[in-house]
Amino acid sequence: MSDDNAAKIIFKKKSTGKIVGEMKATSLAADTILQNDNKSK
Repeated sequence: MSDDNAAKIIFKKKSTGKIVGEMKATSLAADTILQNDNKSK
């Protein structure tokens, strides 16, 4: 039982880190698009 709980906690930490990483990648892409948009004007 305790092993199962530990596995769930590890999975939660991994999935949270993945979500944060995706959010950073998305905001980085948005910044690049905005910069390119400003250059084209």
